[in-house]
Amino acid sequence: MSKGRESAVVLLIDDEPEYLAFVVDYLESLGLKTEIARNLPEAMAAIDRNVYRLILVDMEIPALGADAVVKRPSAVAHKYPGIVAAIHCRNQGYGAHQVIAYTVHDDDAADAELRKLNCRYVLKGRPEALKRVIQSSLGSKPPSEAGKGGHRGTPKSRPRS
Repeated sequence: MSKGRESAVVLLIDDEPEYLAFVVDYLESLGLKTEIARNLPEAMAAIDRNVYRLILVDMEIPALGADAVVKRPSAVAHKYPGIVAAIHCRNQGYGAHQVIAYTVHDDDAADAELRKLNCRYVLKGRPEALKRVIQSSLGSKPPSEAGKGGHRGTPKSRPRS
C-alpha cells in the first residue's frame, strides 16, 4: 500500500488559533492527525515535503514574503494567498476532493477561481457545512507517491452553505 493510502494526516493551512482548535478537535475525533501551516511559505514547504489525506486551506493566510518565491497568477490570488496553496496542491497531484478552501467572504471572484481549480469551497464559520465536506472527502482515494504530479481527481460539487 502506498504512503498516501496509509496517510491519516490532514494539512491545515490557517493562522487563526480559535478556528484551528475546532478543526483540530473535529479531525482528531475522526482518528486523523493534523499538521498546521500558518502562512503561505510554510504551506508550500509542507505540501512539497509530505503526502496528506486532505488539505484544508484558509484563503486568507498570510503570504509573508512568498512573493519572492511564488508568482501569483491572478488578482484574486493576490487578495487570497490561499489560492496559491490550492494551485500548488492541484499541481502536486491532489484531487479536487482533497483540497478544501474556505474564507469568511462570499466572493464571486474567489468562487470562480476555485471552480477553475475544481477545488471544494466552504464559507468559514459554518462548522456543519465544513464537517459535511470533510466527511464526503474522506471517502475519496488519496494520492500515492507515484501519482503525485499527475492525478487531477474527479469533479465534485462544492457546497456553499
